[in-house]
Amino acid sequence: MFYYSFNVGDYVGATAHLSNEEDLAYRRLLDLYYTDEAQIPPDLAKVARKIRCDIGIVRTVLDEFFEQTQDGWRHDRCERELAKYHGRKAQAASAGKASGQKRRQSANERTFNERSTDVQRTFNGCSTDVELTNNQEPITKNQEPNTPPNPPKGNRVRSKPEPEKLGAPLFGGPTLQAAWLDFVEHRKQMKKPLTNLSAKKIAEVLYRSYNEGYCPVAMLNKSVANGWQGVFPAKPGDALRSDAERRFVC
Repeated sequence: MFYYSFNVGDYVGATAHLSNEEDLAYRRLLDLYYTDEAQIPPDLAKVARKIRCDIGIVRTVLDEFFEQTQDGWRHDRCERELAKYHGRKAQAASAGKASGQKRRQSANERTFNERSTDVQRTFNGCSTDVELTNNQEPITKNQEPNTPPNPPKGNRVRSKPEPEKLGAPLFGGPTLQAAWLDFVEHRKQMKKPLTNLSAKKIAEVLYRSYNEGYCPVAMLNKSVANGWQGVFPAKPGDALRSDAERRFVC
């Protein structure tokens, strides 16, 4: 214990009758008590030598202010102060331990949430939305997308084409369609807008790559992220291993 409360009024009132040597011995005995956090040892010769005071004066002070026990010399005020000190120390240790556990728990929860978010983000990025629906026909190399017949020449209405619909993949769900719109916007910002023919060819590449085991959503996102004008299949090492995995991841 390196600090203790010292009440000057109480001390002066109790020691006004002591000589200078006795007052010095008493103060040093108190310091020894608090430093060792234990009673004054019974060996008075060692005690007198340790506090650098005459053994007779030490004995006089001990007889007046301390109580002799089997373990040494006990002081009531010192014992109370030590009890308060150890109580505060134990409380601080307990609070520190609880705070540490709470921080570790919070860190574990953040790690778990971050991992869960990453998994959810991956799942949303490449979802099962590319499952063919009952009302959709796959586009093959020899099959053109179904388009409504042109109206008679006299009834034609000239309007600007909607670039986001140019060659939009007819397979897949909202995730793939959203990735396609991002790619169309990416080309517009590059000042390289898609034409009907280029959009059609890219849609064919996406579907062919999907059948070969690649993820069309990932292909579109990769082109946008790298600033590419075209869409390229992933490397062979990135292909999914089975149809079941392809349906789940893409």
